[in-house]
Amino acid sequence: MESAQWESEHDFSKPMRERMYAFFNHYLMGNADPAAALEPPLSPEPLPTLKALNQPPATPSDTSIIDWYKGRFGFRHALLPDAAAWVAYRQNLKSRLTLLLGDVQSQGSVALAPRVSDQSAAEWQQMRIASEPGIEFPALLFGAKPSTKTALVLLVHPKGGQAILKEYGEVVRSLQATGVTILLPDIRLTGVLERNWSLDGILWNRPEIGMGLTDLRACLDVLRPRDGRKTRQVVLVGLGDAGFTAAIVGALEPRVSAVIADRLGPTFAEGRQSPLIANLRRVGDLPELVAAIAPRRIVLGGVKPAQFSFASRAYEALHAGPALELREAPLNGPELTRSVLQALGPN
Repeated sequence: MESAQWESEHDFSKPMRERMYAFFNHYLMGNADPAAALEPPLSPEPLPTLKALNQPPATPSDTSIIDWYKGRFGFRHALLPDAAAWVAYRQNLKSRLTLLLGDVQSQGSVALAPRVSDQSAAEWQQMRIASEPGIEFPALLFGAKPSTKTALVLLVHPKGGQAILKEYGEVVRSLQATGVTILLPDIRLTGVLERNWSLDGILWNRPEIGMGLTDLRACLDVLRPRDGRKTRQVVLVGLGDAGFTAAIVGALEPRVSAVIADRLGPTFAEGRQSPLIANLRRVGDLPELVAAIAPRRIVLGGVKPAQFSFASRAYEALHAGPALELREAPLNGPELTRSVLQALGPN
């Protein structure tokens, strides 16, 4: 708890604002640098400029005001003529996206060592993983003892690991039979950590997907540490709304070899309402996130392929067209298993 007082009215003046910035930077983002909390010099726009900006539709409907906003502030595709331009675009998107997500740089660790349990004849181990300070989450570990020589499959579901066992138990058992390591983490805000904090995350500059990104990176820190050794593939599978999380993590985390997002649903341009990430449309939509994963393997189920022409151009420019698979129908259990096994094939 911190407290600061001013001998003036609470008018949210610049000193007050900068004091608030410093508090949030320190306690939510781990940045104690006072300079990071200083506002840049501000100059008011001329009155004619402000009047010109204030021209929304005269009789706005739910869609017209959104169209007006997108027309003024939405992401616009740049001309990307060759592979080098696509690579530069990808790096720029990653840096801008990281700022929106408020990802905390931390080192994941095992908070509670795996212990053997049994459910539906499939042996698994319960464990807890620590991500950022004070945050732990449970995970179910299946299959071979994790090592750099063992392929890793991460499955994420909005309702957590137990929901995966209930809905996709046969998929887990089929993958387990191949000798891969499988992790089912209840990252924030899924499973036992499920909370309705969408608007809170906007205020904290820690949207739910930013928290999930930090937690999934902690999983990789535990099972795929950055030690310079060559490792087997890591396939990240996001089911339902967790597919969006998988796409973002795939775009930002190079340790992920392939992404499968099933029942992903519409893009924001088509009317998607979640997840809530402030200013995301200024950076891009789902097709732009997918383009940032190129040239790695990605399978999207439950999408409209025509919406992903931008991503398709990225894969073609990087000579990786077959690595992008777009499916209008969701994947059933056997198809999901096959997609994971194909992604685990030779790089």
